[in-house]
Amino acid sequence: MHGAALRRKLVARREALLRALSWRRRAPTRPPEIAARPGDYFIGSGVQGRRNTGAGGPPPLLLLLRRTAQAAREKLWLAAEERTPGRVAVGPCPPSSQMRERTSHRTSSRAARTALSGPRVLQLRQERPQPSPPPPSASPSHRYKPASASLRMLNLARNTLKRVPSFQEILQSATGFNMSKEEIKVDVLVIGAGPTGLGAAKRLNHINGPSWLIIDSNPVPGGLASTDVTPEGFLYDVGGHVIFSHYKYFDDCIDEALPKDEDWYTHQRISYVRCKGLWVPYPFQNNISMLPKDDQVNCMDGMIEAALEARVSNSKPKDFDEWIVRMMGTGIADLFMRPYNYKVWAVPTTKMQCSWLGERVAAPDLKTVTKNVILQKAAGNWGPNATFRFPARDGTGGIWIAVANTLPKEKTRFGENSTVTKVDAKAKKVTLKDGTTVQYNQLVNTMAVDHLAEALGDSELLGLTKQLYYSSTHVVGVGIRGERPERIGDKCWLYFPEDNCPFYRATIFSNYSPYNQPDASKKLPTLYLANGDKPASSDAQEGPYWSIMLEISQSGMKPVDEANLLKDSIQGLINTEMLKPTDEIVSTYHRKFDHGYPTPSLERDGALKQILPRLQAQDIWSRGRFGSWKYEVGNQDHSFMLGVEAVDNIVNGAVELTLNYPDFVNGRQNPERRLQAGPQYWNAINGGR
Repeated sequence: MHGAALRRKLVARREALLRALSWRRRAPTRPPEIAARPGDYFIGSGVQGRRNTGAGGPPPLLLLLRRTAQAAREKLWLAAEERTPGRVAVGPCPPSSQMRERTSHRTSSRAARTALSGPRVLQLRQERPQPSPPPPSASPSHRYKPASASLRMLNLARNTLKRVPSFQEILQSATGFNMSKEEIKVDVLVIGAGPTGLGAAKRLNHINGPSWLIIDSNPVPGGLASTDVTPEGFLYDVGGHVIFSHYKYFDDCIDEALPKDEDWYTHQRISYVRCKGLWVPYPFQNNISMLPKDDQVNCMDGMIEAALEARVSNSKPKDFDEWIVRMMGTGIADLFMRPYNYKVWAVPTTKMQCSWLGERVAAPDLKTVTKNVILQKAAGNWGPNATFRFPARDGTGGIWIAVANTLPKEKTRFGENSTVTKVDAKAKKVTLKDGTTVQYNQLVNTMAVDHLAEALGDSELLGLTKQLYYSSTHVVGVGIRGERPERIGDKCWLYFPEDNCPFYRATIFSNYSPYNQPDASKKLPTLYLANGDKPASSDAQEGPYWSIMLEISQSGMKPVDEANLLKDSIQGLINTEMLKPTDEIVSTYHRKFDHGYPTPSLERDGALKQILPRLQAQDIWSRGRFGSWKYEVGNQDHSFMLGVEAVDNIVNGAVELTLNYPDFVNGRQNPERRLQAGPQYWNAINGGR
């Protein structure tokens, strides 16, 4: 009888508790009313709670804690049932009305309530005599066992209480806060799993010396080199990314991650500038022979004047605008360089420095340009990315997912719970969103350095980062039904300096890989025509499909109508003859990236000369596109090697060539392999550990 009663009451108790825990908080228009059960006490007061007869709501947090503590006391008491007679029970004993039925000493309800709210005590509980266990020499079959009915009852109670959520689960469910505060200690902590962070982690894994951990707030690695997929199956990179390399080590790591020939497509860059209704081959300044005669004359006049001026000038240009005029003349500056760079950087060229240029901008050769104008000939491909390769599947982001997969899983922590909430440079401790703390000796930071300054709570450092400027980037994708038109052909990416479209660059993303868009057999409905009209039919139809990816910059000096940006971009595609008004749009994509381009402003280098050494003096190596804020070494290969070289500097003091000598690394292929005796060197300088 006692067993059946206990069974019923335990089940009822469990159901009541689970119903209370299943409630979820909502944003109230007035303070929520407290719903309490008879017998509940509000912690901190001597007043017994009364049940609320109003709308109700979730129990207050302290009330949940009291109920959880009560459940824990019951569980401890039940566990004590299996111990030998004369044991010690913790807490009020019996812990609840259900358990009190098992005791021979019954108390009044008022006394029971007093016991529940009273302090914890140690009580000795006497039990009826039990048979003594046989001596150790006895066979197992004759050893002492509890009565079968009592055992079944206790097992039922235990199994019932096992389904009650723990205190941590209750608190996390009610507030979103995780009570577990895991503490991790490593030699090197890497923040961020973009190319720079993965480069650092890859190098640490190769060296196999210092202990390390890499964390990222995103569940998928890649950072600003990741790839998104639309519900219809179109892929879009976070901006225009292609793989070309200055480093053998980078190539080796990428080939290790994607080793098969079928993992890649290799392309010749086919790029044009849209100007005066014409497609002028890139680079524009080397191909003015393709322009109308009047524009050819203006550009040639400017180039000749610039060449004559350069022969007598002995000073360096003070900004990017002056560099453009000195190198190319006013004709090319007005027709292409000034308007295009404003669309890219979202600041005037007069507010940018020119030390970042290097191989980024082609300086025209006057003799070659003159010859091409006379012969009406186009110049050949120029630049480090004249030939590039692209992953067959999963876009650029697939590369970095594959690289991350070569790392030990136990040394990676990706996801929202790994968001950095605080960095304590003095204590060398990083706190994550879920309460985890990571103690480190050296920190490789790849998050934006202005965000790092906020996490550090360093007001002086934060003030220095105010001298660093950036633009935001909008990525817009358009999926179109139909065969790729002849006017598009095998073009890769295209530049747009004019104001008849909001975007500065368009990438024919479907030309990079046939897997960047859905298979032709997939049926998709037409959303609307390019001119905004409704389609003739709303039925889903088969392909084929092709796609365009657009990039638009934004800053305080270049505002953007975000609400209408998608519509304006599609109209811009019509204006530039990329789309026809009747083309069928089957998929669209729009995503804004707050930190898009690190601007090489006039103030940048002065600020970085204070920021980066200040951080490194605190054992923080801040590196990456926005970690070290140098656009000239912001490609994927540069970014990866910034992480690699930071680790080599930490381990053995090696010079960081990419960070400190951008012109050197951009002016040559780097065939050297990294330190081969990394583990031995690390062990030597760390006392053989």
